[in-house]
Amino acid sequence: MKAAKPLILIFACITVYFFFISFGLAQTMQGVYSGNIAGELSVITLEQKGEMIYGELYDKQMNKSEFFGAKEKSGFRGVMEISGEEMEVSAKIEKSTLLLTVKSSGEVFTMDLVSKNLAYDFSKLFPEQFDDIKNKLTRVWILKEQYKIDEKGDIVKGVMTGKNYMFAYMPDGKYVPDIRGFRDAQQKIPAEYRMSGSEMFEAANMLSWRIINDKVNFYPTKPIPGFSGNDGFSSYFEFKGNELILKSDMPNGWTEHYVKKD
Repeated sequence: MKAAKPLILIFACITVYFFFISFGLAQTMQGVYSGNIAGELSVITLEQKGEMIYGELYDKQMNKSEFFGAKEKSGFRGVMEISGEEMEVSAKIEKSTLLLTVKSSGEVFTMDLVSKNLAYDFSKLFPEQFDDIKNKLTRVWILKEQYKIDEKGDIVKGVMTGKNYMFAYMPDGKYVPDIRGFRDAQQKIPAEYRMSGSEMFEAANMLSWRIINDKVNFYPTKPIPGFSGNDGFSSYFEFKGNELILKSDMPNGWTEHYVKKD
């Protein structure tokens, strides 16, 4: 009996070892990595989805490209868009470093782990670029078009299309929607439940805005006790010339096109 105990311990150690090799490395792969890719500071986020790795590659302007990879023992293999070209890559995790190898050229990019939290604030890595984005957003925008794609693939126009509602992104972080939107939204509400002019004005001054990576987040300036929506709602943002495009991060959410107010 005494001889059996060490064998059991050895077997247990071997089991733990192979479990770690098979699963532990893949589990520690998730995170946010930063480094130079093709001469430009970039960020990669990695998330495990079953036997696949889902990733997002960001440049300094927060342009994003998505990719998938097949999970391997200590990394993954897949196709990633680099400098506008799709390239086959293999990735290997060594401690807190992601080594990304381009198959065609053999070039290796080294990315350092900056956080295990996928909600990491990218502005810590790109402070100047985020200041530029904030400056671009800080102004009054006129909503020209609102639409979404329904389950049948058809375009559904939103009621705010063509109303030219204005939305102000203030330098102090306040977000002021057009009070006309509150007025028009109440038309189908019984008169006794409608907000007064002062109440609409108060409601229009209750929100703030902030940039969280590739999204703009709108939230109550003062948290409302007992309210589950104090984190607000978010939309992906994109600039095209003088146009701002917001796309809800919710499934089948609204896409909105804005132009600058002169």
